[in-house]
Amino acid sequence: MHDALQRWTKNCICAEKRGNFISNQRRYYLTGVSGRTKRAIILVISGLVFFAMLSAMLGILCINGEPKEAAQVQSLANSPWPCFHGNAGHTGLSPYDTSQVTGVPKWIYAVDTRINMQGPVIGSDGTIYINSYMDSNYIGRVCALNPDGTLKWSYSPGSSMISTLALSSDGTIYFDSMDGKMHALNPDGTLKWSCQVSNYLISSPVIGADGTIYIGTHDNKLLAIRADGTIKWSYTTGDCIWSSPAIGADGTIYVHSYDQKLYALNPDGTLKWSYLTGGRAEASPTIGPDGAIYVSAYDDGKLYALNSDGTLRWTYQTGYYLISSPAVGADGTVYVGSCDRNVYALNQDGTLKWSYLTNDCVDCSPAIGADGTIYVGSCDNRMLAFNPNGTLKWSYATGDWVLSSPAIGADGTVYVGSCDGKLYAFGNGAADEDQPQIVPGSTDDNGNQNSSSEWPSVDPSVQNWSVDIDPDTVETESNGNWITAYIELPNGADPACINSSSILLNGALTIVGPTEIGDYDLDGIPDLMVKFDRAEFVTLANLSPGQKTIFNVTVSGTLLGGSKFIGSDSVLVMNTTATNTENKNASNSGQPALTDAVASMSAYELALLFSMVCFSALGNLVFIARLRTQKKP
Repeated sequence: MHDALQRWTKNCICAEKRGNFISNQRRYYLTGVSGRTKRAIILVISGLVFFAMLSAMLGILCINGEPKEAAQVQSLANSPWPCFHGNAGHTGLSPYDTSQVTGVPKWIYAVDTRINMQGPVIGSDGTIYINSYMDSNYIGRVCALNPDGTLKWSYSPGSSMISTLALSSDGTIYFDSMDGKMHALNPDGTLKWSCQVSNYLISSPVIGADGTIYIGTHDNKLLAIRADGTIKWSYTTGDCIWSSPAIGADGTIYVHSYDQKLYALNPDGTLKWSYLTGGRAEASPTIGPDGAIYVSAYDDGKLYALNSDGTLRWTYQTGYYLISSPAVGADGTVYVGSCDRNVYALNQDGTLKWSYLTNDCVDCSPAIGADGTIYVGSCDNRMLAFNPNGTLKWSYATGDWVLSSPAIGADGTVYVGSCDGKLYAFGNGAADEDQPQIVPGSTDDNGNQNSSSEWPSVDPSVQNWSVDIDPDTVETESNGNWITAYIELPNGADPACINSSSILLNGALTIVGPTEIGDYDLDGIPDLMVKFDRAEFVTLANLSPGQKTIFNVTVSGTLLGGSKFIGSDSVLVMNTTATNTENKNASNSGQPALTDAVASMSAYELALLFSMVCFSALGNLVFIARLRTQKKP
């Protein structure tokens, strides 16, 4: 707008120098034009001038009327642990000393639903925020806890959640839910705003230095969202994004997609570079102090180290799948867990420093104290603490898998969630080390306490066995013919004693194809692998197009001696028919759309654009009138 005004003023001055612009303005432009036409032109010009001035005033108001709010950039909170893995670079490294922490919880908070992959975050005032997965109605809950473990407030978004929250510098709590909505809560737990941005979300948000919120979606997009919930830009990848984006010191956004590519994007949403790894993204990228990007690939079990220009630095091969996001210590050591049951410590050149064999998969993303202690959970139900040299410092047995990434508070307290539905706070020991304080969970509308003890029990006459269903997510439009179940007997018993012809999935589906015995989870105990027809499984779930649900799966049968067994697992089932139709019609150029850019303009930008249009139209009308005048001598 400023440039347009300069050009207009310059034209006026030039015309005045030619002699008669001001005194003969009307005659110069409108000679030979009928009275009705003159009045129409004057009316249109007056209207355009009015709206141009109004737009300019609105633009000024957008700068001066709302300057205090707009000028205060809401970046990531300056708190002990404001987002997944502690910071925008996802290093998992805390600036606080944890040397005093023992393996005894100072308190335990019983959440009303299980805590899966999501980890706690910590505000600048010491408030601990944790979102639980889902209750029996598939509804999750955000809980704000005081430093002593008592409940401050809770909020339910009306859907299940599996991601970690992000805290803004103004105290706003951002998170997403699995129904595809993005939410913003005020510090007191009241809703600030909520908007639909996708059909499905499990990516943990992260906040940039300018206050932009970045999040991946199931419909293959990385979204840049303003603090008011409007879309700034979007970038389309080749598959869904489950990982949390990481932000480099220069503002570059890194995200690993299910298309196996790691993308580096400029702050304006344009592609900087991409690198094809050997596996899908179950983990989030991590940025080291020297700018190196570390990313875990699920399928090939490799940890990749890339330079900031997208070239490969090194890879390290683990023994199985990688779900854990790597953490980077102050000395550059890289720590990562693997489904081969090991915790790995790697030197900066990618060579092995040490490894520690646990009793089950290590899907948890490690956290590191300023004193060098490494904290990580395992699917053997334990929370583990390691010294920097790889020796075990202490371990604590929870009631279920520990998938949640630990968080470290300003006083050195280490917080971690477990699938047993509890949040554990490890400090310098409890008052009574044999009986740490267990803080009750929240209550429902009837005043009944919700806790992990409410999980359904199994008939004691039936043996409860371990069952693992693969894949964890079933999409109706994806490739694959089978649903695989791995059945493990207690006490390492031989699975050959199972009567395979008696095995049923949810009491309806029979197995197809041959069965095999092997140690598929690498825990030293043999498993029986059986397969079920994928199409029949999808039919059993009975979902409408676009619908998704957490489907509870039970596998039951009998032993050759006649004893019964049963085991259960949960699978996310999605009818992606509608989603895929939309994706086929959508552009996959990977560049921010022009319509997105216009739709997401701020009020000031829109006012400025409108002003330019008005002045341009005004100039065109004057030019046309002048031409008509020149045609009539």
